[in-house]
Amino acid sequence: MSWYRDRSLSAARNFEAEFSQAVEQIRKSPNSWGVYMKGCRRFLLHQFPFQIVYQGSAGVVFVLAVAHTHRRPGYWRRRL
Repeated sequence: MSWYRDRSLSAARNFEAEFSQAVEQIRKSPNSWGVYMKGCRRFLLHQFPFQIVYQGSAGVVFVLAVAHTHRRPGYWRRRL
């Protein structure tokens, strides 16, 4: 988010709003998004090139990464 904040306060606010909405959707229905790898799921943000990689069950959602979809793919895999 700091990258967006350094360039545009409105872009940073939009990113934060979309991220918050995404987390709320994931929290309400964690199994709605397809399995990505090794039991993880991912939610793709619509306006920004990021994905939220998470694991969820029984009301608990653990976010493993907020990862750029083109840069450093898979850097977060060691977190599994």
